[in-house]
Amino acid sequence: MARIVNVSSCAHVLGTTDFEDINNRETYISGRAYAQSKLALVLFTKHLDNLLKTENVFVQAHSVHPGMVNTDLFNGTVLKSLAPWVPALFFKDPQQGAIPIVYACLSSDLEGKGGTYITNCQVTASSKITYSIELQERLFNITKKLLKIEQFGVPN
Repeated sequence: MARIVNVSSCAHVLGTTDFEDINNRETYISGRAYAQSKLALVLFTKHLDNLLKTENVFVQAHSVHPGMVNTDLFNGTVLKSLAPWVPALFFKDPQQGAIPIVYACLSSDLEGKGGTYITNCQVTASSKITYSIELQERLFNITKKLLKIEQFGVPN
């Protein structure tokens, strides 16, 4: 079975669903925007997997938290300026961060188990809010509207 793997983050648990200000125009804070985007990605992935199942498409979707990875994402952050040695000492290197992503792409353990959230090569629970079908559908409909897509599905 084919797979769609979206790279999310444990930061999704800090995300909110402010559908009135989806682009954070009122109060943009980078960390908040990051958490919101990762929450949206988990919601989207779960909804996409359900749509694919409904359409009998043999593709499953997964969200993956690769762990804290020492990448340029931390450049310019307070952590990097106060303690630049922390990421190199405690975070995964990019090759280690890729392991759970490759696992989600290839592991036979995941056959028939789409819509999962994976951390450290284990299926784990995502935040409670991500299981809300109502929020999944609302986000999906907003996304379709922003992209000017009227229908979503597999062509006949």
